[in-house]
Amino acid sequence: IASLALVVPLVAAATPASGAAWPGGTAVSIADDGVFGGNLSGLTYQPSGSGAPGVLWAVKNNPGTLYRLVHDGTKWTPDTANGWSAGKLLRYPGAPGAGNPDAEGVTLAGGDPNLVYVATERDGGGGSRPAVLSYDVSSADATLSSTRDWNLTADLPGLGANAGPEAVTWVPDDLLVSKGFVDDTAATYNPASHPDHGTGLFFVGVEQDGSIVAYALNQTNNNFTRVATVASGLPQVMALEYEPESTHLWALCDDN
Repeated sequence: IASLALVVPLVAAATPASGAAWPGGTAVSIADDGVFGGNLSGLTYQPSGSGAPGVLWAVKNNPGTLYRLVHDGTKWTPDTANGWSAGKLLRYPGAPGAGNPDAEGVTLAGGDPNLVYVATERDGGGGSRPAVLSYDVSSADATLSSTRDWNLTADLPGLGANAGPEAVTWVPDDLLVSKGFVDDTAATYNPASHPDHGTGLFFVGVEQDGSIVAYALNQTNNNFTRVATVASGLPQVMALEYEPESTHLWALCDDN
């Protein structure tokens, strides 16, 4: 439950925005059918491209599990096709993959419906291991091994075991360029400087210090580049979502 929301402008990498009032109404209704109990860590919406409802992706953190939810006309419910009825367990890379990624945030990139990205804090109940993992969701397997493991430990040192990446979202390059996004060297962001990163940057929200870090994730290997560090203005970040319709990046903090 978010008690504070902030709109972060994608113009400069170090200027926090002022608080903005929640733009929606005050009515509340239950969107699902109690699928997650008390353990839901992140959500992201995949539009259908038409007036019909799309897909709602969700992660919980223990055990790390990914859900594909579809709308039945009344509520969001797990997809019954392709083995998604109970969600799919997440693992680190390998055949079969191992571990229990502490899944906290989820996003898609560039309109690709078959690749989902998950932000994680650690492996099970272990020490800090911040990462972004990618998963091929076209698989019918009940357990998904990650196709890429961008281990951010060296770039995010000193994090508490349960205070690392809490959120992730993807922002397209064309928007960042049009807004004059500035990187950590105070230069205007140039996508060509990051070969094989795809067509956008992944923004990761860090719980411990409230920072938002923009990464170019190499899509051919597990390499990455920190592009920019955004001051959210919040003491901690628990959720991020890029809103294409308004070109806003929303950052949220809970009652901390």
